[in-house]
Amino acid sequence: MLTMDSALQVAEEEVVESCSPSSKFEDIYRLLSEGCFPPSFCSIKRKNLKRYAQKFILEGGCLYYVGPKKEEKREVVVDPERRRQVFLESHFTEIGNHLGQKKTVHRIQSRYYWLGIVKDVVDWIKMCETCQNAEHNKNVSRKARPVKVESPWEVLGLDIHGPFPETSRDNTHILTVTDYFTKWIEAVPLQKKDALSVAKALATIFYRWAILALATDTSDVF
Repeated sequence: MLTMDSALQVAEEEVVESCSPSSKFEDIYRLLSEGCFPPSFCSIKRKNLKRYAQKFILEGGCLYYVGPKKEEKREVVVDPERRRQVFLESHFTEIGNHLGQKKTVHRIQSRYYWLGIVKDVVDWIKMCETCQNAEHNKNVSRKARPVKVESPWEVLGLDIHGPFPETSRDNTHILTVTDYFTKWIEAVPLQKKDALSVAKALATIFYRWAILALATDTSDVF
């Protein structure tokens, strides 16, 4: 578990370290496994690397960050693709919701370590279509006027959520249909985020309910 002191220490290291993170971890791994320094290192660099390496351990061939007080144990992640996968696993909840920056960073830092976690999470969330749409919808909802509804299934609201990790049936998005009167919600999985997929999903609902009006956002899909 991260303490306030260790969290501040990690943040400080992320600011002051200037060399390539991957090469630094490779140097630490070699020092801990073989006890040798890079041939080009002078005495000062060797001293600094040795001091920094005290915050790490090798276990089962993997490098772990344990912190200055040896109170943590977080897997060091070097490969960019692996870091991206860790982000996706931490950004999504078990039911598919998207966490914000703070909670995503906390989940990553509880198990993994690399230099620049906070910056990476901020950049990745900026590229998350669902998160950006959610932020846009929040801004729109503050200005939107309430829709007057007098009976069930008179007006429906449509939203598309995703992308999510691909399921065994190749679904990556979810269409939600909300009855504005009863607040009843229907959810239909989608393999693609396009007009045809949405039309087919709506057809499965229209066969069971009589729809009088629809309310959507400005998405091109609608």
